[in-house]
Amino acid sequence: MNRLLFNEGGQPIFLDDIKLLQDNDASFNRQFLNAVTGDSPIFLIKRLELKPVSVDPSKLTTTAKIFANSVVLSGEIIDFPDTTVTVRTWNDPIYVCVAETENEGREFEDGQERPCRLSRQAYISTSKDGAKVSYNVLELPTLTELLRRNLGLGGVDTWKNIPVTFFNGYTGQVQYQKQGGSTRIKVKISSMKGEWDAMPGKGILFEVDPQVGSFLNRKWSGTFGTGGDDGSHLCALEFYDGKCSLRDLRGLSGASDVLDSPIECPVSLTFEILE
Repeated sequence: MNRLLFNEGGQPIFLDDIKLLQDNDASFNRQFLNAVTGDSPIFLIKRLELKPVSVDPSKLTTTAKIFANSVVLSGEIIDFPDTTVTVRTWNDPIYVCVAETENEGREFEDGQERPCRLSRQAYISTSKDGAKVSYNVLELPTLTELLRRNLGLGGVDTWKNIPVTFFNGYTGQVQYQKQGGSTRIKVKISSMKGEWDAMPGKGILFEVDPQVGSFLNRKWSGTFGTGGDDGSHLCALEFYDGKCSLRDLRGLSGASDVLDSPIECPVSLTFEILE
């Protein structure tokens, strides 16, 4: 590392001296973060926090608040603020975008005006248009996860199957993944049946092995879209007494018999349960 030497007697200061100070600071941050994360080029400082705010059954959308956080890009820490987004399903990508702005225009001795500051701003959006770089924020690791993995302490577990008994012709996979203080659930199933069986009943998708999936009892998934030929409908999964049921949220407003047939209702979503 190069360092400036300071002397009395009217030492001249040049732009290269200021650049050295800036480069030393950036180089230290970059090398330190590369060392502790295993050279990961992009990650979050802490776990992403989001909270559903409202559901619009008529538009089949969910509005949620994503709380402020920081993204680290090539060793540079860039904050992003609280943001409200609206999505159709939680499988839709939500991007953390980084934009660059040159500002602080100053007139130089040669009479030309040039920008003297480069600002980088991070923000959350459902569109990556106009961003210099963008990443799906729901897929980014955190500093803690990378540190644990790099130190051989284990990090995010691999996806593990939850043994289930399917009903109404459904087949596919139901999996879980431990993530520190939470568990992620992934459901990807479909059916070829044209109508619901009388037993176990309409909307019943599968029964969970109680030895593995007891933590799901009395839980709901996030909302997602599925349904028939007239467009998807806003739905959610309810886990109760060991069984998983598909709930069409139009039924919450008093509509009856709104659930489409099994073949029209594939399920593909990932959601998180906090411990």
